[in-house]
Amino acid sequence: MENNPLIPTDLILDFLNLAKEHNLEELTINAPEGDFYVSRAETVYPSAQPIEIIHSSPIPLQKPQSDDNKLFKVISPLVGVFYRGSSPGSKPFVEAGDTVAPGEPLCIIEAMKVMNEVVSDAAGVIESVMVENGRVVEVGEILFLIRKNS
Repeated sequence: MENNPLIPTDLILDFLNLAKEHNLEELTINAPEGDFYVSRAETVYPSAQPIEIIHSSPIPLQKPQSDDNKLFKVISPLVGVFYRGSSPGSKPFVEAGDTVAPGEPLCIIEAMKVMNEVVSDAAGVIESVMVENGRVVEVGEILFLIRKNS
């Protein structure tokens, strides 16, 4: 069978979500667009190979739909795999309850084998981590809630 290099991203994400929803580690689908194989196995980085981290452009902290003017959300600037730490098994950059400063790393989003570091734009306390480590995130998805300092 001929491989189709132009597989729609939304179709891939649908297959990943289907695998996650049914707690499947692997999924093979025979479809008119072609045969698809999806694996939820954790990405392992060879220790001898350096990981390139690129600082993303500032991510706006937007006021959520609430009356609390000090609670902000950090949103994903791109589609990719959300990582809480710099490498598998490493300590997360931040936990709920941690104090953060502007420019401090919050997470990494891997997109097309490039590690994009997401940094805080504000000083405050991490109220909540909204995404599970290793999960695919969408553009605009809430990653963290930060209670901004007065």
